[in-house]
Amino acid sequence: MKQYRTLIHDIFAEIRKSRSRFLSILCIVFLGVGFFSGVKSTCPDMKETAQQYFEDQNLMDFQLKSTMGFTEGDIDTLRGQPGVEAVAPAYSLDAFVQVDESTSVLVRALSYELGSEDDPDALNQPVLKEGRWPEKEDECLVEHGIYAGERFQVGSQITLFLEEGDLSDALSVKTFTVVGVVESPLYINFERGSSTLGNGSVRSFLYLPADAFAYEAYTDVYLTYQKARGMDFYDDAYQEWADQQADRLARLATQREKTRHDEIYEQAKAQIDQAQQELDEGQAAYEAGKQEYEEGLSLIHN
Repeated sequence: MKQYRTLIHDIFAEIRKSRSRFLSILCIVFLGVGFFSGVKSTCPDMKETAQQYFEDQNLMDFQLKSTMGFTEGDIDTLRGQPGVEAVAPAYSLDAFVQVDESTSVLVRALSYELGSEDDPDALNQPVLKEGRWPEKEDECLVEHGIYAGERFQVGSQITLFLEEGDLSDALSVKTFTVVGVVESPLYINFERGSSTLGNGSVRSFLYLPADAFAYEAYTDVYLTYQKARGMDFYDDAYQEWADQQADRLARLATQREKTRHDEIYEQAKAQIDQAQQELDEGQAAYEAGKQEYEEGLSLIHN
């Protein structure tokens, strides 16, 4: 007990000798505890805010992409999968936009269904920050806070292009009037994705009317599931469930790839057979004509 009282006496004696240093350390400890407490309390609030935002904008559970594209048959197959609530086929492409005489930026153009802002079931609904929604196929939406300046203001015009080749197979319209500025639930951080074009870094995104795209097949499909309603996107249970669904979708993709291969093979075979039939008919007509010609020559000479 005497040793304990001695220890306490020595501690307070040391504090009195270095009072200013003790108070400085004590303030640092209080500051650290306060900062840690703020971080611990802020994180759940941030997650809850993000969760509400994703639900309000009807963010997809899965985005599917295919180099072959998605046909109506693929879309119908996805709609028939157990638990699927909504299927939204879409288009996307990467292209350049000229900012000034010497500078261009690589952007990702996403399809936007005209009138979808009034559809409560529309997936990945952007948030309009300025201007209005597009009403025609040559009107577009640009990203809120984009660095490119006046070129991306409401009322300006932008033209999409490629450094090599053209966009005729991808777009029926290449020049658009900016009518609105939006935020998108697809992009909640500073990254805009990678690309095989330019330096490989997408700098911004645009929304173009779906009618402006000229693709024969969809490039993307967005899915939501009934079970995901009300689940916490940041919870481990959601991640585990999503991994299970991803495995099922991967197996389905393998089946659809074989089906698409067989469909393409049958179409190509039918075209070849039709061409061969036309060739045979043409050859038969040629032979018949040649025979008539030779018979005519024979009559003339006789």
